[in-house]
Amino acid sequence: MLHAGAVSRDDLATELLAALDAGDLALEFQPERRIAGAMGQAGTIWSVEALVRWRHLRRGVVPPDVFLPMAEETGLIERIGSWVLRQAVAQVRTWQASDPAYAGLSVAVNLSPRELARDDLVADVRQVLAEHDMEPGTLTVEITEAALDRDRSVATATLDALRQTGVRIALDDFVGGQDLLSRLHGVPLDALKLDPSLIAGLGSADADDALRSVLSTARNLGLQTIGEGVETRQQLIALRNQGCDLAQGYFFGKPLGAAGISAVLRAERRPRGHPTSGSR
Repeated sequence: MLHAGAVSRDDLATELLAALDAGDLALEFQPERRIAGAMGQAGTIWSVEALVRWRHLRRGVVPPDVFLPMAEETGLIERIGSWVLRQAVAQVRTWQASDPAYAGLSVAVNLSPRELARDDLVADVRQVLAEHDMEPGTLTVEITEAALDRDRSVATATLDALRQTGVRIALDDFVGGQDLLSRLHGVPLDALKLDPSLIAGLGSADADDALRSVLSTARNLGLQTIGEGVETRQQLIALRNQGCDLAQGYFFGKPLGAAGISAVLRAERRPRGHPTSGSR
């Protein structure tokens, strides 16, 4: 595995561009599961998050936290993001069409600050959805507060346009803290994705209180909630007991390639649809 600092940024950028041109990037998908059924049991897959991977022929796996920040700095992130969107929509549309049980399956893609500022982002999203005849409501774009704060007025206008198209918006890596309502005011959102730091300490009074505050705010705003970074059954039970809608994390398994997710979906074959609790 390549570590940060093992190669210069310029060399890595050149090799990443070559990987893009050669089709050497790949997607893995991490399911977001309903929190439903008997206590402590995982529910069905409601959505999958698309995650880009780079397996360098000579250097091995290049971690996302090495190449994605570099791609953001150099502008390559725009090409990567466009590629991820197209690949993810095409794959999920294939799953949707393969069986009526998967017709409501959703996919989430991440937008970096630079991508969110793209003038042609909304047109690109609309074109991809139209090309694959995919319902806009089964696509979620995930953004962070950092992406919002880069140029809040531009970001909000772009998100408004995406929502008018029917695409769902999720705020990723949400940690709560002070001024929750003021920070979320005016931002068109459908879901809050809770940062793993909110999940890690569940079982302690402070962590439980922090989660309760965030979930209460989300419910008051009509937002769906997704607990990210779930690694233990205790965390899953705590999330369910406090009314979180969905959960994601290594407790359910590592991200998988398309073939792996296909196998999981075939094994489930249960009726699905969008959860009503917490969503709008």
